[in-house]
Amino acid sequence: MGLDQYAYRVPKMYKIDAFHFSKEVPEDEFFYLRKNYLVDDFMQNLYVAKGGKEEFNCKYVEVTREDLDAFLKLLEDRVSVIEQERQRIKDMTSIYKKIGCKVQLTDTSYDDYKEALDFIEICYSVLNDDDLIYYSNWW
Repeated sequence: MGLDQYAYRVPKMYKIDAFHFSKEVPEDEFFYLRKNYLVDDFMQNLYVAKGGKEEFNCKYVEVTREDLDAFLKLLEDRVSVIEQERQRIKDMTSIYKKIGCKVQLTDTSYDDYKEALDFIEICYSVLNDDDLIYYSNWW
């Protein structure tokens, strides 16, 4: 069980609306994420903002350049919080090592942030190719 996330490239001629595209289009998944709640939370909010009414699970939402711009701004605003978290984890790991504790702390917030930035960068390139992007999840 978990969260699987997919981004699909869809030629403009196959668009139906912000939540649907023609099933005649060959599936072109260009990005896969696993349990990146940073991305999924943004996309769920986007789905609702665009008028989605059902639970956002196995649904699609179109992601535009403006949506990516807003997501990037949100991530940039969180950089200082993530950097503080990284330092806290580094400090705690150092303390644990000093007392002989074998606890392994991971920096998932930074990993998710980096993966979200990679996702945005690739999405911009898809939009530059004049295709559309639809995001979906499955949990």
